[in-house]
Amino acid sequence: MRTRNFVQATPAYELTGKTGLTLTLGATLGYSSDAIGSSSKGMINPAVRLGYALVPEKFVVYGGLGGAIQRVTRYDLSQENPWLAPGQTLADTHAGPTVYGGFTSTPVSGLELAARATFGRSRNLYFYRNSLADTSKFDLVYDSTTINVVNVHAEALYSASEKVRVGFKADYNHYGVKSLAQAYGQPAFLGTLYGTYNVFDKLLLGATFYYYSSNYGVGYAPGVTLPVPPPPAPSSTARPIRLST
Repeated sequence: MRTRNFVQATPAYELTGKTGLTLTLGATLGYSSDAIGSSSKGMINPAVRLGYALVPEKFVVYGGLGGAIQRVTRYDLSQENPWLAPGQTLADTHAGPTVYGGFTSTPVSGLELAARATFGRSRNLYFYRNSLADTSKFDLVYDSTTINVVNVHAEALYSASEKVRVGFKADYNHYGVKSLAQAYGQPAFLGTLYGTYNVFDKLLLGATFYYYSSNYGVGYAPGVTLPVPPPPAPSSTARPIRLST
């Protein structure tokens, strides 16, 4: 059994202006005992966020710089991919520095909208590749270098009189892998449609639908035997026969 240590904190100072402007200044300090290759165990990233309420309580735009160590556990991975092969090497993802921007909006009562775009650098980011020992399961693989990651997220949520909630989430991801041939097992697009209905205080009904775009995997062939070519057909050219008298 391998002991994994993780600690992270983000001390920050926030300023709020009367004009709807908010500014957060700080830094995220993290440490993870996981290290793959030349990856550092410690990480320091800026925690800077600037927000402005174009319409107070209705439309806010924001942007900033960030980054953090993202904790990766066997339980989380098993929830994401139940076919993970045993004996995998887990490592926390070092995400950052990151540049992001987006908005939140409540245009009408009960409707919430949000969108966000993020560009960052990540190390120890895991991918799922088909296991050679058992092709029905997956191994964790990591790119040997720091890679670029782009994420575009959009979300909409509608609530009606605290009885009905309907929401939709969509994410587009691009992984600039280098040592890996493809971003194995990580789809570029993910969509989620969900809804709940509060029948009464102790009964809540809900349903969730997921959509994943196609992604890359690996197929293994233990060996290919080429067919033996058939023998050449006999010549159809007749040889003349000489008769002697």
